[in-house]
Amino acid sequence: MSSADNSEVGGFRARSRDPLAYLEPGSRAWGGINISDAVAAHRSGFLRYRLEVLAPGTNAAERRELRIFRLVRVWGAVAAFVAEMLAGVIWPGGVGILAIIGCYLVVVFYWLLRTSRTRRSIRRASIAVILRGEPGGVIGDFDLFVDCVNSLRELDSLSADGTVSPVAYELSWSRVYSRLGPSSNSTHAG
Repeated sequence: MSSADNSEVGGFRARSRDPLAYLEPGSRAWGGINISDAVAAHRSGFLRYRLEVLAPGTNAAERRELRIFRLVRVWGAVAAFVAEMLAGVIWPGGVGILAIIGCYLVVVFYWLLRTSRTRRSIRRASIAVILRGEPGGVIGDFDLFVDCVNSLRELDSLSADGTVSPVAYELSWSRVYSRLGPSSNSTHAG
């Protein structure tokens, strides 16, 4: 891989993340690809790519629950902070903050439990492209990552054309899922 194509792996380019893109259900039943944004890559000197493949058979409701869980952690903390600022006026002392933190933790714990089976079944492959020093160096299994990404892109293309049946789609998805195996699965759960 030359230094000219450091920002592209398997046809996916590094870009700033669209903050609203993850609110949509999306067309990828198999999971998604996370690409570090350009600012983080410039600061760290690494461009990170993470492929997350859900277990075959994961339905739309389970994917929606995963998105809600990810949103609740961040937006729930923001809402708790705002509520604390407002409740600090109404409830002086520690009672208000304890009630707000307690509510936040209950909601996060609920979604943590509700999505635990789905989150445990996610298989991941990650690579980091070195942008400084030795340009073009890669940390992680680059060949496996690119092969899986290309297989999934081809699968999506065939699905969009209507040339693959739902059963064949699921079979191809399961082949990629099995290639990632538990050994390539990171311990990050979210």
